[in-house]
Amino acid sequence: MTDAVKKPSTFAALRGEPPIARAATLPAEVAERLRGAIGRRDIVADDNKLPSEAELAQAYGVSRPVIREAMSLLKADGLVIAHQGRGQYVNPAGSNVFRLEPSVESSEDLRELFEFLLSVEVPATRLAAERRDPQGLQAIQQAYARLYDVTNQGANVSGESPTELSPNAGVATLTPKRANQANEAHEANDGADEDGEFHRAIVAASGNRYFIAFLDFLDSRVRRMIRLARRNTRTRSAEWVWQVQQEHEAILRAIQAGDPDAASEAAAAHLNNAAARLALYQQDRR
Repeated sequence: MTDAVKKPSTFAALRGEPPIARAATLPAEVAERLRGAIGRRDIVADDNKLPSEAELAQAYGVSRPVIREAMSLLKADGLVIAHQGRGQYVNPAGSNVFRLEPSVESSEDLRELFEFLLSVEVPATRLAAERRDPQGLQAIQQAYARLYDVTNQGANVSGESPTELSPNAGVATLTPKRANQANEAHEANDGADEDGEFHRAIVAASGNRYFIAFLDFLDSRVRRMIRLARRNTRTRSAEWVWQVQQEHEAILRAIQAGDPDAASEAAAAHLNNAAARLALYQQDRR
C-alpha cells in the first residue's frame, strides 16, 4: 500500500474547514457539515474511521460536547457507528430508514420525549434494582460520583466525596447553600453529559438490550433535553439544583438497596419533576 492511498492521521482535510457560526441548532448544523464531509470522504480513513472528537472540535471551531451531539445525530441516522475503545466509524450499511427530527425545544417535543422516557426509564430503573451485578452497580455509582463532582465543584467545603461509593456506603449530599455556591462558581459546566451518563448507566444495568439500543438511538435528543433542563434549573433557582441532586440520590440509594419499587418510584418522580420544571421554563418563554 502506498502512502498516497492512506489518509493522514492528522486528517489534514479538516484544516480548511471554516468555523461554524454560533446558532441555536449548532449540533444539527455541525452534523450536516460532517455528513457532507463524510459523503466526499474528506475525513474518512481507509478503514472508515473518522477523526477524533478533539480533532473535529478544533477543525470546526466548536466544543467537544457539540461534536458529541452532532455525532449522536449521525449515529441516529445510521451513518456513523461507534466501536468501543476504537472510535467512530462510517457505517458501510448506510442510513437507517427510521428518522426523527432533531428539535426537542417545543412544548410538544418535550411532552412526547418525557412520555417516552417514562415508558423506558422507569421500568429500566426497576430492572436495574433487580438485576444489577457488581459491575453494573459500580458503573452507576461512578457515573453518580462524576455528576456529583460537576454539580458540587467549587462548593465542596466539607471535603466529602462520593467517588468511592459502595452498596453500603452513604451518599454525599449537596445542601441548598452549597448548591448555590456551585451554581455561582461553575456556570460554564452544566453537567448535561454527566447527567446523561448516569441515566444511561442505569438503563445499561437493566440488562435489556432493546432499552439500551433505543435510548442510544435517541441519545442526542435526550442530551439536549437534559442540557435544557439543567440550564433552566441553574438559572431559576439554586434550590432546584439541590432538588435535582436529591432526586438522583434517591434513585441511586434504591438501586443500591436492591429495592425495585423504590427505584421505579424515584425514577418516575424525577422525570415528572423534570417535566414540571421545564413546563415553567416554557411558560417563561411565552
